[in-house]
Amino acid sequence: MKSKKTAFILAGAVMLSAVLGGCSSSDADPDATAAESGTAASESVAASAAVTTLAQQEQQSADTVTHDIKETNVCTVDIGDDVFISGSGVSYEKNVLSVSKGGTYTLSGSISDGFVYIDTDENVKLILNGFSVSNSSGCALYCYNAKNLYVELKANTENKLEDGAVYSFEEKNQSSVDNEPNAALYSKADLFIYGTGSLKVTGNYGLAIRCNDDLAIEQGTIAADAAENGIRGSDSVKISGGSITVNAKKDGIKTTNDTDSGKGDIDISGGKITVNAEEDGIQAAQSLSVSGGEINIVTTGEVASGGNDWGWFRNSGSENDGTSKGIKSGGAMSVSGGKISVSSTDHCVHSASELNISGGELVLDSSAGKGISSHGDLTVDGGKIDVLNSTEGIESKALFTINGGEISVNASDDGLNSGGGSDQWGSTNSDDTQTHDMFINGGYIYINASGDGIDSNGNIAVSGGTVIINGPTSGGDGALDCGDRNCSINITGGLLIAAGSLQMAENPSQSSTQNCFGIQVNMKEGETLAIQDSKGNNTVVFTAAKQVQHIVISSPDIENGESYKVYTGVTAEGSEKNGLYDNDARVTVSGDPVCTLTVSSSVTVYGSGGGFGGGFGGGHGGGPGGFGDAPGGGFGGNPDGGFGQRP
Repeated sequence: MKSKKTAFILAGAVMLSAVLGGCSSSDADPDATAAESGTAASESVAASAAVTTLAQQEQQSADTVTHDIKETNVCTVDIGDDVFISGSGVSYEKNVLSVSKGGTYTLSGSISDGFVYIDTDENVKLILNGFSVSNSSGCALYCYNAKNLYVELKANTENKLEDGAVYSFEEKNQSSVDNEPNAALYSKADLFIYGTGSLKVTGNYGLAIRCNDDLAIEQGTIAADAAENGIRGSDSVKISGGSITVNAKKDGIKTTNDTDSGKGDIDISGGKITVNAEEDGIQAAQSLSVSGGEINIVTTGEVASGGNDWGWFRNSGSENDGTSKGIKSGGAMSVSGGKISVSSTDHCVHSASELNISGGELVLDSSAGKGISSHGDLTVDGGKIDVLNSTEGIESKALFTINGGEISVNASDDGLNSGGGSDQWGSTNSDDTQTHDMFINGGYIYINASGDGIDSNGNIAVSGGTVIINGPTSGGDGALDCGDRNCSINITGGLLIAAGSLQMAENPSQSSTQNCFGIQVNMKEGETLAIQDSKGNNTVVFTAAKQVQHIVISSPDIENGESYKVYTGVTAEGSEKNGLYDNDARVTVSGDPVCTLTVSSSVTVYGSGGGFGGGFGGGHGGGPGGFGDAPGGGFGGNPDGGFGQRP
């Protein structure tokens, strides 16, 4: 290996001995001291040129994010065949660059089989100016102690940090017992990463980037590849900018402090984040907030289909809990902005507490889990949610409220679910004690579900918005399913179309203040239904996405005392969204109507099935009866169509 020489850049020759005392390299050959002194002038010229270039690059860098520190010490380090150090507070010995004093250090060049070590009570700023470190037996950058560590990525530079697959733990303040350090970039101090350059961090041993306190990423192009977790900030992670790509064999981005109040949080307000992880994509030990940025997550872990919300293990605070969720929080979660795309083998979005969505765009695709799952109250105030595939589309274990936004769900089981509670026989879930009512006050909701379209273990109340359901075609599910024991489906406003099978069909309650129809029909996939008033005006025109045996329709256009004819097999031309046409659509009917319904009460029923819910098992079905055109359907001898309540 070629011997390295250290040149010191001085303001004048008089300062030579003082600077040499404060900043040295023991890698230099002591036998060559006299010869090096004789050539100091020529080396000084070359080093001065290098420093001038670094200074020019510093002036040319106009980053929008800056961190000014009070420490005035400034040092420049360039490590190549020769080692140039200008300033104090740093030394280079046996391939270890040691920082022992607060200040700003501009680093360039490369270190092979060594690392950067920081130990000071002051602030340290590292400006990476085309700097790379690889270490086959340990970490690449180890901040053992500092007030704060600032890592600035110089504009138009590429920087790299890579550790080894096996650590010797023989260097400064390293512990095999505590497994510290265990990341290519490891900081025990608060860590800030910014600047417009790039940084590639490869964690072959464990993590790529680990901060034991608060981690903030504000700028930069950052790539983190890890044998375990990609990026970890124990107390918090805040991402406000930059382009971040994580490839991890375990979790992508995470926090771990689940005990201290105000800690363990993740806050994403900007930047572009791409995560490919075998376990969780983004995992917050406590709260998680997304207000901006673009997030793309793919998780590929093997998770048993239909397992519990925690995956293989229930303890969300463990370092390796084995779940493969897209975005997960141990506390409350909020989404108020940004774009989120998740493709997962587990739940795409999961909160162990409350979840509020008030903005942003979410595109979610789960092969074996839920689109969105919340163990606390779930509220949707706005935003756009598109669940492409899921077992259950969106589930709350407590209250589920939709006030606005646009929601589209495709589910192999239930579309929307306020679950837990008494329907889970033998369950010991603590969520059983919570209320499971579902409130739809606004928004646009489209559901295509093979199970229940909307399933509540409490009441279902619709007061506004548009709800379109293509529910099950057979079996023990229905388009609408409220809870047992006096629960009800209450409609006071909005537009509701709920199409599904007959066996478990439920109609809205007679306590509804907006008029509703519950109609037995026989429609094929792609067949169109039209309901027209006595003047031939369209009230509802709807094309079914699949076979329909029973349909519930509630609209503010259904008037008391009016008679309506129900046609199937019609053709329609006009503006349409998710099968629902505008009422000015041109409709061509052929043949007689299925029935004529005259509105004399809030719920008018035709045909068999379709109890009013609330009975044991959700009030499934009513007794057989007449199929005539009499108001209310008159089946089972009850003019209201039968309540389907079992003891």
